[in-house]
Amino acid sequence: MHLAGDGPQPRPAPEPEPPVPTQHLTVTPENVIELAVLFERCANLLTDAVNTSEHDLYLKEPWLGDPVSEWAWKAFHEYFLGAGDTSFKNVIASLQKQLEDMHKALAEAASRYGLDDALVAATIRASGRR
Repeated sequence: MHLAGDGPQPRPAPEPEPPVPTQHLTVTPENVIELAVLFERCANLLTDAVNTSEHDLYLKEPWLGDPVSEWAWKAFHEYFLGAGDTSFKNVIASLQKQLEDMHKALAEAASRYGLDDALVAATIRASGRR
């Protein structure tokens, strides 16, 4: 005998995913050099962090020797270094790579606009070398 409501109930349809916000960057001959230098500077800021993160983020031992600091020590290591793609180390490395890739694309655009020399000069000025 089956009563109304017995058996598996259909699941409600899942909520649609909200649209992923997108950003647009308009590249023109007038702004390509400034954008390329900006992205290069941002990438360079993260380069040192990426190169030293494993050493800098590694905590040698639980700081108080008690169970809570041992738990926190393990949790910090998981967050900083051990969580695969979502670890802090890998997130900053991914961001640094994206910034480098954007710089390369902008440098290529500058080259297409015939601005190679201007880009080199702007990069040298931005780095403080003369």
